[in-house]
Amino acid sequence: MGKQAEVRIVSRNLDDFVPALALASSTANQPVTLRGGTASLVTDIRGPLRAPQISGHLSATSFTVEQRPFDRLAADFNASPSGANLANGALTRNSSQMRFSASVGMRNWSAGPSQPLTANATMRNGDLADLLALSGKSDIPARGTLNADIRIAGTVANPQGNAQISVVNGAAYDEPFDRLQVLVDLSDQLVDLKSVQLAAGDARLDMRGSFTHPRDSFQTGRVQVQLASNQVQLNQFKTLQKERPGLAGIARLSAELSGNLQKAGANTEFALSAVTADLSVTGVRDQGQNYGNLTATAHTYGSDVNARVDSDFAGSSIQLTSRTRLQRGYPTTADAAIRGFAIEKALSIAAPEKQGLASGMLSATVHAKGTVDDPQANLSFELAKAKVYDEPVDRLAGAIDFTNRLVNVSSLEVVSPAGRIGLTGSLSHAPSDFTNGKAGLHLTAQRIDLQRVQTIQKSKPGLSGTLRLTADVAADLRKQGGEQQVLLSRLDANGDVAGIEWNKQNFGNLTFQGETKGNVLSVKMDSDFAKSAIHGTGQVHLQGDYPMQAKLTFANVTYSGVQGFLGPSPEVRPNFDGLVEGQVSVNGPARQSKNLQAELQLSRIELFTTEPAGAGNNKKTMTLQNQGPVVVRLDRSIVRVESARMAGPSTNITIGGTVALDQKNAFDLKMNADVNLAVLRDFLRDVDSSGNLIVNSTLRGSFEQPLVNGQIDLKNASINYTDLPNGISNANGVIALNGKTAVIRSLTAESGGGKIAVDGTVSFTGATATYNVQAKADNVRMRYEGASVVTKTSLTLTGSTKRSVLAGDVTIERVAYNQQSDIGTMLSGSATPPKAPSASVGPLAGMRLNIRIRTAPDVRFQTSLAQELQATADLNLRGTLESPGMTGRINITRGTLIFFGNKYTVNRGTISFFNATAIQPVLDIDLETSVKSVDVVLGVTGPIDNLKLSYRSDPPLKFDEIIALLATGKTPPDPTIAAHQPAAPEQSLGQMGESAILSQAVANPVANRLERVFGVTQLKIDPTFTSGSALPQARVTLQQQVTGTITFTYTQDMTQPNSQIIRVEWEMTPRFSAIATRDENGIFGIDFFYKKQFR
Repeated sequence: MGKQAEVRIVSRNLDDFVPALALASSTANQPVTLRGGTASLVTDIRGPLRAPQISGHLSATSFTVEQRPFDRLAADFNASPSGANLANGALTRNSSQMRFSASVGMRNWSAGPSQPLTANATMRNGDLADLLALSGKSDIPARGTLNADIRIAGTVANPQGNAQISVVNGAAYDEPFDRLQVLVDLSDQLVDLKSVQLAAGDARLDMRGSFTHPRDSFQTGRVQVQLASNQVQLNQFKTLQKERPGLAGIARLSAELSGNLQKAGANTEFALSAVTADLSVTGVRDQGQNYGNLTATAHTYGSDVNARVDSDFAGSSIQLTSRTRLQRGYPTTADAAIRGFAIEKALSIAAPEKQGLASGMLSATVHAKGTVDDPQANLSFELAKAKVYDEPVDRLAGAIDFTNRLVNVSSLEVVSPAGRIGLTGSLSHAPSDFTNGKAGLHLTAQRIDLQRVQTIQKSKPGLSGTLRLTADVAADLRKQGGEQQVLLSRLDANGDVAGIEWNKQNFGNLTFQGETKGNVLSVKMDSDFAKSAIHGTGQVHLQGDYPMQAKLTFANVTYSGVQGFLGPSPEVRPNFDGLVEGQVSVNGPARQSKNLQAELQLSRIELFTTEPAGAGNNKKTMTLQNQGPVVVRLDRSIVRVESARMAGPSTNITIGGTVALDQKNAFDLKMNADVNLAVLRDFLRDVDSSGNLIVNSTLRGSFEQPLVNGQIDLKNASINYTDLPNGISNANGVIALNGKTAVIRSLTAESGGGKIAVDGTVSFTGATATYNVQAKADNVRMRYEGASVVTKTSLTLTGSTKRSVLAGDVTIERVAYNQQSDIGTMLSGSATPPKAPSASVGPLAGMRLNIRIRTAPDVRFQTSLAQELQATADLNLRGTLESPGMTGRINITRGTLIFFGNKYTVNRGTISFFNATAIQPVLDIDLETSVKSVDVVLGVTGPIDNLKLSYRSDPPLKFDEIIALLATGKTPPDPTIAAHQPAAPEQSLGQMGESAILSQAVANPVANRLERVFGVTQLKIDPTFTSGSALPQARVTLQQQVTGTITFTYTQDMTQPNSQIIRVEWEMTPRFSAIATRDENGIFGIDFFYKKQFR
């Protein structure tokens, strides 16, 4: 048209050009973005369209390239059919500055090899990461301060000039370096790499080289490279230390190689013509262990390269020699020998995460020959005194031949304490393709002792039996659609497992067979496992999708038979049993599991109780059994429960519906059940139960989010467990199931003579449950250590399985205890030491406690044989279920109680709790008692596990006489002789003397048991340490309080025959009492006592 056009483009958001980029290229992305800046392009176009003259100016501010920010870009440009020019180019980023210009000659918009070329660029204070981003290589992790000067002239195919590049304080692939300096000269047909210097600490690498090329091309030419390093410490490499902390050693490398870059069809390849290299790694050590040295050399002699590698790694001997002809394909012969190679040491340094998987001493020889495209090798090896995955191996030896088309395992033998396994096989495949081919395998295992197979013993300790197996297998390997497939073409197998025994129970035998005729595989299996009858048959057509038909029948499969195989036999044999009989059939294409069809028929399901009936027989009482066959079918990933009904006395359970295995909403099941809870009594010896549980529910949704709807009814339900102080009776209520939520409605019950009411919700989201449940209990009695406590309780559980809180109030309204209730034993039993935090699991994991426990204003403490105790309590139960704690105080104002075996009257007392992570009572109590007409006041202070005890008496006694009086009832001949003795100092339990400590340690654990079994009120064992003997003498005292005023005592010296003492005390009034005694000499006597205090 011969006119002029001016184009001006200004943008503040380069996303406007995304549609245009998409039209230009389907893979185009937008590496440049503006971050508050502006990009502008001003272009002037003159002349005809066939030969336009284009000039313009490009500028941008505040932009990023590959997420690297830049401040400013500016450049002038012009172009015509005869050339292009870029001038006044500038790029800045903070203190970094880059200047650039370039020009190239063209002919009809094409820059040919002979066209002139100029380029000039300088960079100051740049960053290597910026240069990589501008060149589209931002994926290379490198950084450092970059300075560069580049001057280029000449032609496109024969540039001339020089370049100087330096990077300081940099890093590449997380490995820091101090300095990288590159000097390059470009002259006529020569690229001269004058110097490359890399320094990192004391390590240094120097390289130089050259590339001689034709005047018009860079695609062919001769390459020469020289490389040398000083002694490099391995422990200075951070990436190496990250993988192997502590790895150390010294490495040194020098190498020189030359070769030709030449055309090979449409490609360019490098042909090596000469190489000389020396590598040494010495003093390799790791974690204080020396791993030895390695040397490697390669030298060219004529047209051959001879190489050698020697190493004494981890005390072994490794040697490799090779000769390679420098011609196409690089034909090579090589031999390697390994002796005394410790596998465990190699794993510890090469793959520490797999350390311990294998050990043993390896010896091997390898001979290889051929070219890169046609290799051949022979390998023989032996691993001795080995252990693989904890399995001991005496000897593992084999021989393998390898070519480009065949891998042949001519022999492989494993000899272990469990037995011997032999294997041969082969794999034929296309050249350099191991994913497609044909594989064959022959395996023999004779008399493998299962009791000596460690993998089995880990899961089933003590399992014994003998395995025998012979198998021939052939298969085709194919890779289709990115998936590796193994297609069986033949299987002939014969084997058995005989004498299966575990937990001293014989479980019988198992035999199996497989035989291929034509393309049909027939399999058979028989077993009398646990006195059952199991039989299986099947056929598979080894073609197409492998259509198959299989059937498994089983009869007389009992719980009592298999229970011993499922786990250790219980100490008490269960009084119930179960029996299952039926069959499973499978049909359809084995390679398309979604199209398989299967059916499970259970013709007989029985649950029954057993009772001895004499003559070694058991009487069976039916509890639950199926009503008609239970039928479950699988048809193209749909599981359908067609019939499933169980019935028993006043019990009916029915299940039906479908499960779609390949659909999002998989479940469509319905269950109706009316269960008489008395059935629990038949299965659990320690449970007494009654009432009914009625369930009407549907299950829908997915495996990740199942939805349950319906309701659960409890009607007059009762359950009592012998090891729990309280049971539940008359439980009635409804639990409504609404998808992910269970709503507890009007659930009431009785326990300990009181009423319990529960309501609230439990919601489920995935594997997390959320609670909002309230429980109230009124006038509920609990028994503990001889005390009966009646409480009023209000508790709330809120939160989720990850974190929840159980909070509320417990009000103690009445406490009743018998005369022998021991407050000291109670507190010792309730005390819990602090526990280290542990990871909680289960539905109550993460639960925190915040429960206030206090006494009611009108609380009553009652006992039938003593004056009522008066006390108040205000406590807080904190911590977790695994580690409960308590804070607060119990104040005792008056009353009578038993403390560590003796009856005391309380003058004053407090029991304090200060630890929120443990229950640790701290006592401060004054107790008074009267023994043998002597008044004793006991002061008890300190924590329960470190009590401080102080005594005083009226009349005054020595400290050891008070101990003897309380422990054995022995009074001094004349109590007044100690009237002027100083008061005993405050003593700890450890300072009471060996006799008192041993008496308390032995008597306390036994007394409670005797009291329960024989009704004994008190037991005392009084050891006495005598001089000249390290063994104590012992006296046992049994005491029974017949009534509130009559006490019977029997004492026996265990070291003397006929040394019994019988004593009967009658307390006629609080001041007057009579004691009748028969002493160890057989003399009878009666004493009368009158008690009076003088002040």
